[in-house]
Amino acid sequence: MLDRAAADDALRDADRCFPSRSAFDTILAAMDSVTPKQVLEPAIPNRLAAANSETPGGPLASTASRRRGRFARWVRGMVSFAFALWIASIGLSLLVRHSGLNRYLTAKLATAFGRPVEVGHYDFSLLAGPRLEANSVTVGEDPRFGHEYFLRAEQLTVSLRWQALLRGHVEFGTLSFTRPCLNLVLAPDGRWNLEDWLPHPADSKVTGTAVTTVAAHPAAAGAVPHPARIEVDGGRIDFKRGADKLPFALMDVKGEVEQDGPGRWRLDLEARPMRAAVIVQEAGTVRLRGLVGGTSSRLRPAELELNWQDASLSDVLRLARDRDYGIRGRFSVIVQARSDGPDWTLIASTQLRRLHRWDFPLRAGDPAVNAHLSAQLWPSDSRIELQQLVLETPRSNARASGSFSWARLADAPRGLPNDFHLQVRSSTLYLDDVLAWYRAFHSGVANELSLRGMADVDLNLDGWPPRIEQAVVASDGAQLEGGSLRAPVRVSRMALRIEQGRATLAPTTVALANEPSAVHLEATGRRDFDWSWSAKAAGQTERLQDLFAAAAAAGWSLPRGWAVEGPLKFDLHWQDARNPFRERPAGTIELGGLTLRAPFLNRAMSQIKAHVELRPTESRVALASAQAFGAHWSGALRRTAGSAAWEGSLAADRLSAAEFDRWLDPRWREGLLERILPILRPAPQPFSLPQGLSLRGQLTVDQLDVEPAVLHRLRAGFDLNLDARSIELRDAQADFFGGTVHGTLHAQLSPEPSYRVEARLDHVDLVQLAAATSTLRQRFAGIASGEVLLSAHGIGRDALVNSLEGRGSIDARDAQIAGVDLEHSLRSPSREPGTSAFRLAAGSFTVGAGMVRFTNLRLFGLSETWQASGSVDFSRKLDFRVRPMPPVLAEKHLATFGGAPGEAKGTFRFLGSLDAPQMVRLGTESQPR
Repeated sequence: MLDRAAADDALRDADRCFPSRSAFDTILAAMDSVTPKQVLEPAIPNRLAAANSETPGGPLASTASRRRGRFARWVRGMVSFAFALWIASIGLSLLVRHSGLNRYLTAKLATAFGRPVEVGHYDFSLLAGPRLEANSVTVGEDPRFGHEYFLRAEQLTVSLRWQALLRGHVEFGTLSFTRPCLNLVLAPDGRWNLEDWLPHPADSKVTGTAVTTVAAHPAAAGAVPHPARIEVDGGRIDFKRGADKLPFALMDVKGEVEQDGPGRWRLDLEARPMRAAVIVQEAGTVRLRGLVGGTSSRLRPAELELNWQDASLSDVLRLARDRDYGIRGRFSVIVQARSDGPDWTLIASTQLRRLHRWDFPLRAGDPAVNAHLSAQLWPSDSRIELQQLVLETPRSNARASGSFSWARLADAPRGLPNDFHLQVRSSTLYLDDVLAWYRAFHSGVANELSLRGMADVDLNLDGWPPRIEQAVVASDGAQLEGGSLRAPVRVSRMALRIEQGRATLAPTTVALANEPSAVHLEATGRRDFDWSWSAKAAGQTERLQDLFAAAAAAGWSLPRGWAVEGPLKFDLHWQDARNPFRERPAGTIELGGLTLRAPFLNRAMSQIKAHVELRPTESRVALASAQAFGAHWSGALRRTAGSAAWEGSLAADRLSAAEFDRWLDPRWREGLLERILPILRPAPQPFSLPQGLSLRGQLTVDQLDVEPAVLHRLRAGFDLNLDARSIELRDAQADFFGGTVHGTLHAQLSPEPSYRVEARLDHVDLVQLAAATSTLRQRFAGIASGEVLLSAHGIGRDALVNSLEGRGSIDARDAQIAGVDLEHSLRSPSREPGTSAFRLAAGSFTVGAGMVRFTNLRLFGLSETWQASGSVDFSRKLDFRVRPMPPVLAEKHLATFGGAPGEAKGTFRFLGSLDAPQMVRLGTESQPR
């Protein structure tokens, strides 16, 4: 029984909140004031209205008047009834909120959910039938499954059955959830919290707050509500394993759960999958339909169908593994599940379409695969039995069966067998399907390339990670053709067998049709803790470029700008290799005259003949000949295992700086039009160098021409590092115009190369040095020594000359300068032809801005000493000042020396060119002579 006082209070509150009876009567009176003519006149035909107007008070007018009166009464009745229902709904809502009905209804909901329930407030409506609206609903969780809520919803609308209300009971019809959030929890014992949602049998004992609430209301204890239908709109489902919340969830859940008989429920739900912290764009829609038993029977028997259609494969993988594997495609799956007891029977069909790499466009030949699965699942044992697995591609197919247990994988001690087994049998693999999969995920594979042939594959996989216990792969041969291939590549009959931890690849030949090129392969392997292989590859070809063309058609091309042509012979083998494709082989390689082109060279290296010997501890290269940089090369190189640097010696007959410029200067690759119109030059493209290549040792060059200088018998230690793009010559020495030169050279081969030279010259014959140029021939004599430090940068001779900078010193003995007799010229009024002789000439100089500047140059003649300073530019123009320095006056006039205004008498200035110098006496008004 309800609390009478509380009910009276609720009715008084309703009287204050709603219109009084006098107001209601006023509304009815207003309705009475509406005449039938005002209501029905628009609907009367014009001619009837005209007839009625001609015969006032006739029979027709009387009939219409009666009809209008009945319609008005019907309208007043409907409005009154709706108004009454509205008033009653508001009154009942207030009654429920402020009376014991609040606790009574909350207890009914707690019994329906089998859990404690909290409701913010209730509303009641009679307009659409008796409906109870519970706002801000929270359903608590069973302590066995955690302490977080079981269900939350913004609103729960419950339709009530009229028959039960008339008998004084509350029975639920349809439960409609608005934006609910459900937590599905899997307990450690394998039970789901959802299994206890619907009511327990009458003799069951429900624990928790719900029992206390129901017991407080005897009326509720005797009538357990059974909702016949549950509707969901805009819901969310989160998943938990014990106390750990999984990152997966279902969003925008909508659908219905309807009772289909005693203890059976029909499901029709759809949702959008999501994962925490992962943004997906095309995750598709998951739809679940079927029948399940009541929760008291752990939802069994069950017949379910899960349909996940037209989802992006990349989004599916991100949802599953929280990472992007770089695979694009479309994904669909249909799973049918049936269970009458502890096990489930599964039938699944999966479709993968338009598979390709993430950075590839869609192509008509992108691979597709269908997978059909029938299996038996035991969730309590964490075990699945694959009765049949069928994989289908456009032409190939494979059938497999096996079993998998995921409970023992994490708990089994290392070394014990895990419960995973898969047997692939009755498989037919067409090689063009293999090529389609390879083309979809590997760049550079020509669309015109085709691979003909087929293979049979049977294998058994065991353990985790899966390992091959037994396998047979057999093919009668294959042929690769099309694309850039000059001739088809044929593969002979092939057979690979793996059994009892041993593998054997029968001898197989890969050959170019109608060509003498062929490669022979064979291999054996054994498995201890891991696989180790012994393999052999031998072959020869007269056109190595054809093998590279075949590799390029399959996507294994050389870096851009590289090319290798010519004959090759090899005999390689691997012994106990874990991965023969990545480990270094042993054996020999014979280069019979290869031609090598590189992107940074204007010309190709040719006639490369060498013998390469690969050993486990070292590699050796005996270079018999090679033509490069205008020279003939030979040498021997060696590299120990584990070292990145090659060591050895190289020798060249003749090198020329001009030839180096022709090989390296990119302007030599320009055409005539590009030289005339520099704007047409293409943008420089980056090129790749062999990674990790370092070379050091001894270099010998019979003759090195650096115009106008010539070095003979150059010997130096050198370091070549392609990663750093640097070349260094150290401890270099060479014969230089009757003397010797010692020094170092460092070259940085960046996009704008730079060079640095430090050298010491000893006993250089100035006669020979001057003879190297036609303009200086027979003008100088003597023996010179000195030091020089020079640096330059740029590409080409002009850029190097213009950027030349440095400094140095010179010390010349018995020096002579032809063309002027300095001693007689300084005593006579005009320049005297002849030869100037000096016992010693010493001074320092700097190089820069296109000229050589001499400072503090002392010239010790036979009887006098001169001081000189000035410059000679690269076009041989002179600007020198010379002053005699008697020993007594040398120190006194040293401060004024240098050509300042007001030069003392006896100072001369030499202008003009080296070919025809002109002399001017400073301190006088003499003209050049």
